Amino acid sequence: MNYLFDTNALIYLLKGKSKQLPITDEDNILISFITKIELLSHNSSSEEKKNINKILDNYNMILIDDDLINRTVDIRKNFGLKLPDSIIAATALRENATLITSDSQIIKKAPDMSMLIFNPLD
Repeated sequence: MNYLFDTNALIYLLKGKSKQLPITDEDNILISFITKIELLSHNSSSEEKKNINKILDNYNMILIDDDLINRTVDIRKNFGLKLPDSIIAATALRENATLITSDSQIIKKAPDMSMLIFNPLD
């Protein structure tokens, strides 16, 4: 199974505030390029930065391409999500991944987008 982490979910995971995730060794863990940008921009302690780099080294990063741009534009126009959230949603849908997020706007729109969500705070 594919899982895509949103930035907020990774930050909760790093801070130990996330509940047990339904991930096994056989699962494919993904992050978006936008998540990498947000994580590296996040005001983090040196220990958190080490852990962020471990995550970035171990998860598969999905890069931007024309298909993802087009899907992002469609989601932004049709669902009114912010650009970073639209990128995350488009990536999850294209990769057929369950999105791990606590973002209320994405969670609210997920059923209309036929997207699977796992909220790490529920």
